[in-house]
Amino acid sequence: MNKFKTYLQTALIALFFSFPALSGSFSSIQAEEITQQVNHPGAELLSEGSYIPGLQTFRLGIKITASKGSHIYWKNPGEIGSPLKISWQLPKGFVVEEEHWPTPKVFEEEGTTFFGYEDSALIVADVRAPEGYTPGQEVELRAQVEWLACGDSCLPGNVDLKLTLPYEEKEPSLYPDTHAEFTKTLHAQPRVLENDHSVQVAQGKGNEIILNISKKINATKAWFVSEKADKLFAYAETSYSEGTGTAWRLKVKNLSGVQKNEKLHGILLLADHTGRPVESLTIHSEVLGQTGSAVAGLSQYITILIMAFLGGVLLNIMPCVLPLVTLKVYGLIKSAGEHRSSVIANGLWFTLGVVGCFWGLAGVAFILKVLGHNIGWGFQLQEPMFVATLIIVFFLFALSSLGLFEMGTMFANLGGKLQSSEMKSSNNKAVGAFFNGILATLVTTPCTGPFLGSVLGLVMSLSFLQQLLIFTAIGLGMASPYLVFSVFPKMLSVLPKPGGWMSTFKQLTGFMLLATVTWLVWIFGSETSTTSVVVLLGGLWLAGLGAWILGRWGTPVSPKNTTCLCFFIVLCIPRWSHLCKWFSFSLLC
Repeated sequence: MNKFKTYLQTALIALFFSFPALSGSFSSIQAEEITQQVNHPGAELLSEGSYIPGLQTFRLGIKITASKGSHIYWKNPGEIGSPLKISWQLPKGFVVEEEHWPTPKVFEEEGTTFFGYEDSALIVADVRAPEGYTPGQEVELRAQVEWLACGDSCLPGNVDLKLTLPYEEKEPSLYPDTHAEFTKTLHAQPRVLENDHSVQVAQGKGNEIILNISKKINATKAWFVSEKADKLFAYAETSYSEGTGTAWRLKVKNLSGVQKNEKLHGILLLADHTGRPVESLTIHSEVLGQTGSAVAGLSQYITILIMAFLGGVLLNIMPCVLPLVTLKVYGLIKSAGEHRSSVIANGLWFTLGVVGCFWGLAGVAFILKVLGHNIGWGFQLQEPMFVATLIIVFFLFALSSLGLFEMGTMFANLGGKLQSSEMKSSNNKAVGAFFNGILATLVTTPCTGPFLGSVLGLVMSLSFLQQLLIFTAIGLGMASPYLVFSVFPKMLSVLPKPGGWMSTFKQLTGFMLLATVTWLVWIFGSETSTTSVVVLLGGLWLAGLGAWILGRWGTPVSPKNTTCLCFFIVLCIPRWSHLCKWFSFSLLC
């Protein structure tokens, strides 16, 4: 029997008995999660001094640290990414007078331009303290911070930080090391031009703006970046002299354009022909005239669609997706002797699952953005419970591939005698192909950056209909190899004929799936805590135990009483969550 067609049914059964255990465990440690967030290992709320000086300005800092080799996006991330956002939650009377952001670095990868910081970032704020507090009184200061750190994969952060300091009516007392860090940030800010120099921004041709500075600057490359994440950034590869100053003709890179008399607030990043940073300037200037909208023309949009399709094809070799692709190829090889129409139908169902899931994710992302939520592509992996779901599903796939249990025969008689066995087999394969397409899409979205970064950066600014067309192209590209093999099965002749090697291949796929589980557990751990990871591993143990029991004694060939007892034991496994929780905490003590 083809076990591949029943993977989805296996996952649903296992999730049925494993999720209650996980849900209970997660809810039981909810309070601890909040405590963990206050002292998040990736973010700190710092004070330059040991107390709050009454009626004076003092400095606080938000320090974010990512893993080595990662970058943290600036307040305007550029073509891709999510902005770093800080929301101060200070007691009544405290006022944030100014924030000091160090100059971001320009990153250019795979045709995508974005702005941010390498490894870590420190944002400093000048805070004015009010009167009305008694000396020695403890004051709690809070800040909510959101960021996205990306390296080999992207990890979001969203934490509430707090710091308690005493209130004193005397001069500030500074921590030397912290003061040195804060001073370094202040010196790393973009420079404000002296009063004897001016900046003018005027309209250009098409989607260009002309930026003129009344000062000679030896720089050829320029990037103007708005301080607002939803506003433009623009770039120029060459500069030219204009009178006694320097001018750049910058091409606007986002799709909203610039309106006449609009006040531009942002920074100008300058570099020489080698890309070495030369200068960074703060720009506050009114647009003289109206720039053309940067809306992509038809030819540019067609180019984006082609890039989206090719990027979708290349997604099949990404580590997130490759294990599922190998399983699909395994299924195609086993179905080599089946009727061609059945094989083509399965290919179409898989394609529909991929494209439909891309549509669904695009719709959810669009709705959340309309509601004011700032999310990036792959947002579903920012939810720990969703990541836990994927971990369990992939874990069960791996166990089945390794031959620990065999669930296919359990569902052979589902549907009663209303259908012929051939009809039931066909329907099972169609449903399995459809949901495999959905699963492949859900897990591939965080891996889209290397091939689709520039495309996705543009997509989120387009209309919803344009977004759907581009996501359709990505989905068709991703599903195209399997669809082509389904329509032209003779192309499978390049692969070895079915034989004993397929069992080895299937087991190798199981180890690849376990590697994917490891990666997802790492994602889950970065979003939660050590305790949650241990509880999740306990849930995997329960899921594996239940799947083994069903596969060992819950088959149709087993005695009826044995099968009933088997299902009863499996359905009682959620009650073992107390054992899982006790075991988890005992390991941490």
